[in-house]
Amino acid sequence: MMMTDCEFELLEKISRHELPEGSEYVPLAALKAALPAYDEDALKVAVEDLCSMQFIEMKDGSLAITDMGVAAVCSL
Repeated sequence: MMMTDCEFELLEKISRHELPEGSEYVPLAALKAALPAYDEDALKVAVEDLCSMQFIEMKDGSLAITDMGVAAVCSL
């Protein structure tokens, strides 16, 4: 499995994000701010690809890492 730099950095940011207790989802706007090197189109493609690989899931404009995504980050 090959991931782009943008996909990897996005997945890594989600996995390491400091979340309020009881919250699993990171607002997409916060991730965009944390990844200024990538434009909105690149981030949109990365989100779509990671969702299709089932590494992240989206809910109400926020993203959460799945167990498969955690395993992917740990293996890289």
